[in-house]
This record gives sequence, C-alpha cells and structure tokens, in this order.
Amino acid sequence: MTTAKGLREGADMVVSVAADQSGPANEGKLIHMTTVANTGETLADAQFGVSVNALRLHRAALMYQWKQEEESTHSRKIGGSEETRTTYKYVRDWSPDLLRSDEFKVAEGHVNPGAMRFAGETLNSQAVTVGAFKLTDDLVSSIHQFEKLAVAPEDLAASRNRFAKN
Repeated sequence: MTTAKGLREGADMVVSVAADQSGPANEGKLIHMTTVANTGETLADAQFGVSVNALRLHRAALMYQWKQEEESTHSRKIGGSEETRTTYKYVRDWSPDLLRSDEFKVAEGHVNPGAMRFAGETLNSQAVTVGAFKLTDDLVSSIHQFEKLAVAPEDLAASRNRFAKN
C-alpha cells in the first residue's frame, strides 16, 4: 500500500521535459524524458588490448575448477535422537570466484589453482549524458545491460600470443 501511494504521489510530481533542455526551472524536480545515453569516452581493457566507446565495459572472468557439492539427510534413530548424514560430491564447473579446495572435505584429487589468472572487472565512463543532463556515477553504475563485444580474429590472436609468453 505504501509503495502504491508513493508511486501515485511521484506520478503527480513528474514534469515531462525535452531531453535537450535543462535549466533552473526544473532543479530538484522529478523529470521524465525519452532519449539515449551517450559518452565521448573510450573505455580500454589494457590487459586484453580491447577498447570501445561505451558507457560501461565489463570483463567477465571464469575459471574451470572443482566445486564441492554437499547433501545432508536427516533420520531418526531408535530412542528418538536424530542423525544427520552429509555426503560430498565433486564436479568441475565454471566460476567467477576462486573456489578454495583446501577447504573441501576431501581435497585429495580435487585441487584447484591457488589464484585466478584474470579477474572480472567493470569500467565506467565518467562523462555520461542523457540529453542536456549528466548522469551521476551511481546512475552509470546501475546500468546492468551489457552487449557482447565482438573481438576481431587478429585481436584475439594477439591476446593469445601475449598470454602464451607469460
């Protein structure tokens, strides 16, 4: 009920403006406009030699590694006490985080590397505009719709060669 009331109150206060018009008359007001966000910045992932004009650039890094899965079953024993039995299963899976195999119940035969070679990273443009308005860093960080970036075959080959030397 409170949310609905807040939305109604907000709808009554919204002022529709042209995206290319800013000014003191709408300062502090809730405004509505339709336009595209833009930036003149080029974001670069120096580690992989990729650069693109974008609001945000996100590198997802995954590592194929052992993962511990556990399953617990509960049963009643004669006399009314309860017994919990936990079984462990080990599977290989892709993960964005290092899974510490030294914490596995059975680490032998399921050892993961001590560190990930690459980490995920997100870069944000500092000057993002929506019409005549500049978005705050928090608003830019709240953009979570990413498109896959096509990498030219020659750039991919150059990255492979660079990492093969390390």
